[in-house]
Amino acid sequence: MNADFPRTQKLIEAALARREGSALAILVEGQGKRLELFRGLSAHPGTTGVSRDVNDTSLFDLASLTKALATVPLIAEALGRKLFAIDDPVRKFFPGFGSSEVNLRHLLSHNSGLKNHEEFYRRPEALEKGFVTKKEMEGWILASPLTPLAKAEVVYSDLGIMLLGFLLEKTLGASVAELFQEMIARPLGLKRTGFRTLPHASPEERALRLPGDTSEFVATAQCEFHGRLLQGEVDDNNCWTLGGATSHAGLFSTLGETLVLLRNAGEAGRRFPDIFLARPGSKPPFTAGFMLYPGLRPVAGQEWKGAIGHTGFVGTSAWIDPKSDSALVCLGNRVHPDRKDSRFIETRLEIQRAAWEELR
Repeated sequence: MNADFPRTQKLIEAALARREGSALAILVEGQGKRLELFRGLSAHPGTTGVSRDVNDTSLFDLASLTKALATVPLIAEALGRKLFAIDDPVRKFFPGFGSSEVNLRHLLSHNSGLKNHEEFYRRPEALEKGFVTKKEMEGWILASPLTPLAKAEVVYSDLGIMLLGFLLEKTLGASVAELFQEMIARPLGLKRTGFRTLPHASPEERALRLPGDTSEFVATAQCEFHGRLLQGEVDDNNCWTLGGATSHAGLFSTLGETLVLLRNAGEAGRRFPDIFLARPGSKPPFTAGFMLYPGLRPVAGQEWKGAIGHTGFVGTSAWIDPKSDSALVCLGNRVHPDRKDSRFIETRLEIQRAAWEELR
């Protein structure tokens, strides 16, 4: 046991003993201390998943960490090339959008008035074909109900981030999967990070499919929609129906390479600080595609106050504290095998609190 982080490690062991997922990996560094820990199995024994010990090569579904660790740096790159400005109206690029007041910053900060989520993958057109085109998805999002900006509250919205992904593809001239590989993964030297694209993705996206045997991936949900356990397939069904590579979900990575992504995303914010400037109507807990700690859930105490990062539905989180340059990445699969099992959401806050206190 790492002597600097005894409470953090005990909380992780206890979570696995309670079967709050089958796998947990955590990396904490800062203030001259470091913890890197791998515990559990890639799938519960007795499920249809392939089970092996989790280690530094295990691939986790990052879920919504994709938003902060891939989409935000790509937006910063587009801003640097002056392809658009962060306060440009959404209608400039999507004429069918339902408001002339909403701008790109509103989309990025989740106060555009868009709904949080829609099960587009269940629409008749999607069910008939087994997939959705990006053009179809864009049209459905533009037709979604929109709360007037004056009445809009902060609503964490996949839909807004998906629109930003379509904008990146329009302005940078390639798919999100290609942009991620060219502008992030390759320059950072990442070998075990990418999108696990599916047969209905474009040929260019399929060519970038993250390789790996099923046993190398940590399992997520027993999905009633697909009728099988997901392992090496993205857990988000809207992302799945688009081919597995989107701006809001789809990235897989190892623990160590997720930390590299986190620090790169933080650097993007420093290089393009304008995307972090508040504007009228901007409210916590979001700024420029990042959550402000602790994100959507209240927590007592001041630990990690001022940190930026993100959480993911399947049981992932990543935070960086700009003041101390401390960082925490916690990767898990709390939805395995049941997406309704939410116990780890609170446990994750306890783990993050303990890690911060033991860093000090």
